Amino acid sequence: MDLVVGYGLTLEPRTILAQVPRAPYLLSSMSSSPSYWIEGTDMEKQQVHDVTISIEATDGDGRTVWTGTSRQRLQRGEKIDVEATLVALLESFPRRPGRPGPP
Repeated sequence: MDLVVGYGLTLEPRTILAQVPRAPYLLSSMSSSPSYWIEGTDMEKQQVHDVTISIEATDGDGRTVWTGTSRQRLQRGEKIDVEATLVALLESFPRRPGRPGPP
């Protein structure tokens, strides 16, 4: 049986709104009433990249036998480990009955 393997990688830059916590602030009381901690969040625009890695295996007639897809979101200088992602995808490739997997 022939097996044709195709792959793809897409990188989509996007801007999202994210809630970023502010440092708490103690509002001290100048009287006998209690002091209060004030906490909050700010909305911040952040640049992210949505990364999709896909592998597709088809038989000799062009019918899809298996598809594996990984989607990840990268933020602020994060890097994707392409090799580890491919290994994880290929580990989910179906095995023939009676055939052992990798050691």
